[in-house]
Amino acid sequence: MTDAIYPMSEKHPKANRKFRRKLGAIAWERELRFEILKLGDAIRAMEAGELTPFEVNDRIHEFHQGASRDLESRFLESDPGIAVYRAYYDGFLTEEDLAGATDEALETLHRFVEIIRENMRDQETPAED
Repeated sequence: MTDAIYPMSEKHPKANRKFRRKLGAIAWERELRFEILKLGDAIRAMEAGELTPFEVNDRIHEFHQGASRDLESRFLESDPGIAVYRAYYDGFLTEEDLAGATDEALETLHRFVEIIRENMRDQETPAED
């Protein structure tokens, strides 16, 4: 199955794995920063009297149990390519980040992003009775 997901791995396995790890690290940091900034917003809301310290504490707990764990799982426990494809789809990776990728790697990435896009459309489309 790996060759189906990463056909480029046959020619440049070490270079492609290293590049995926690099992209995964970039994406994880950006997504984590995005989620942590939400906590900053909650702290500012507390300072403005809009939230209580208990509400901020609850948000911190929700972050730790939710987004933080989800990101860790996605980037450490699942297939690194899938995490990279999703990060690119979500806008956490850019074309500039992909500079240096092989043509096959880019083709695979764009193919999987299209699959993600189709799945998202399918989830948004209500089932017909």
